[in-house]
Amino acid sequence: RIAIATSNVVGKAPGNSVQRDFLSQAFSDFIFAIIIEELGLVGGIFVVCLYIWLLVRAGRIAQKCERTFPAFLVMGIALMLVSQAILNMMVAGLFPVTGQPLPLISKGGTSTLINCAYIGMILSVSRYTAYLEEQKERNAQLQMQTEATGTTEAQTAAEPTAQVLNSDAEFEEEKK
Repeated sequence: RIAIATSNVVGKAPGNSVQRDFLSQAFSDFIFAIIIEELGLVGGIFVVCLYIWLLVRAGRIAQKCERTFPAFLVMGIALMLVSQAILNMMVAGLFPVTGQPLPLISKGGTSTLINCAYIGMILSVSRYTAYLEEQKERNAQLQMQTEATGTTEAQTAAEPTAQVLNSDAEFEEEKK
């Protein structure tokens, strides 16, 4: 609470935190308090906006999914990351210490690896959904082209081949 109270709108500038030396887990449990102390209210609001943006983008990815499993996977991961972030932010003054790191920001080994795997899953679903949309657009364009040109060109292109295959005269001439 002291770290938040001593900052102002723009903070003390990055690296000038005083309370970082007094907090027991300044780089994991209390990282949001240090962010506010160093970057001020502007930096704290920016971090909150980043997590809201992550949730909105995951919602857009889930909305584009045709099947339910990828949509539930993306939204579940995004809600898990954002709820963990909210819990860590609340530890800075409203909630008891839980030991939850701030996803994608806090220092940590296993937490960072798991969060990167989560983001990788979200990106994989996004990429696959974009691939399916691209395939649909390509199929629609091909369908429109075939409708525009009509079936006469396809039939005229196939006729010489059909004549050669059905004609035994050329085969008999080659045999002699």
